[in-house]
Amino acid sequence: MSLKAKLEAIIYAAETPITLDHIVQLVKESVVAENAAGDAEDAAEVKSRVRAALEELIADPSTCSSRAATSVRPSSKCDARRV
Repeated sequence: MSLKAKLEAIIYAAETPITLDHIVQLVKESVVAENAAGDAEDAAEVKSRVRAALEELIADPSTCSSRAATSVRPSSKCDARRV
């Protein structure tokens, strides 16, 4: 599963708001394992990769899940597309 897919799943499955630091903790092992160069990544590098992937998700409206598009609370651009 790609990092963006994991992030989307985490965000939409979370019952309460989730912080970047918490997301990094959840995906750190898989981000390090995906590193093709085999170099050890420090926490700052992992956080940077997660932040970049989150920004890509925000910028790409095609990544909006059906749950977000039918949300009761209009709080994201996915909900705005529904109108």
